Amino acid sequence: MRLNSRPDAAGLVRAVLAGIAAPFALRPELVYDLKTVVSEACNNAVDHAYRGEIGAIAVRVDIQLEEIEVTVRDWGGGFQQLVPAGDRMRVGLPLINALADRAEFLTAPGSGTEVRMGFDLRHDPRRTDTLMRLEETEDLGAWTPWRRGLAGDVVVTLLAQDLLPSVLEQLTSALAARSRFSLERFSDVYIVARAVSEHVRTAASSNRVSFSLTARDQRVELTIGPLGIGTGERLQALNPNAANDPSVAELVDEMAFEQLDHSELLRLVLIDRERDLSGTPRQP
Repeated sequence: MRLNSRPDAAGLVRAVLAGIAAPFALRPELVYDLKTVVSEACNNAVDHAYRGEIGAIAVRVDIQLEEIEVTVRDWGGGFQQLVPAGDRMRVGLPLINALADRAEFLTAPGSGTEVRMGFDLRHDPRRTDTLMRLEETEDLGAWTPWRRGLAGDVVVTLLAQDLLPSVLEQLTSALAARSRFSLERFSDVYIVARAVSEHVRTAASSNRVSFSLTARDQRVELTIGPLGIGTGERLQALNPNAANDPSVAELVDEMAFEQLDHSELLRLVLIDRERDLSGTPRQP
């Protein structure tokens, strides 16, 4: 996951963690600890890495049979700039050390900071065979060239793509709320996210999927792929619920398909036209 160092960055990452908790049957106590340490690491990057400017934060969650490893990375000034007396970071780092079974803090002047946190699953009584599905894990680094076709406030890569429904719905809801969508249009965003997740399940050209989300005033843009060439036509006609309900094409304001690396990239835009830029409902 790659996102901007905005104040709500930690909240967006917590939304992703909430989305993957159920598919992996993670204990509520473990999920709480994961959310806490990731929030601390992200907030440190937001508060300190870029001296008040907006920069990039990368978060990787690697769930293996015996351990979960979470990495939070920035490209700011490093720890050398982070030590004013009484600063909240003096609380955040000990908290990470206390909650994680393993914590590493890597930094160098001008090259940023990387926080690696490990959580032991070997003695988790709720560990299930769910984790065994990822035995054929590929190197996510090999996915980077394709992912360069994506840009936005948040860029996420998931392996396996079975995780998409819960993660995409959590993030689109969070960003629609940030963009001050009206309740009615917010419901459309949720319906479209669910329909896209269902479409990707059969249209994806790989077991992994990447997507980006951008949120502005009353506007959310989603780009997702890779999909099989020509599969987008099915989504245009897809009816999310019942025969009398609008199709996905009718719910979105823009829909486009772009060929990239022998696959198809889907772009959707939803706009809340019921509000003006101040957030006040428009007059008829």
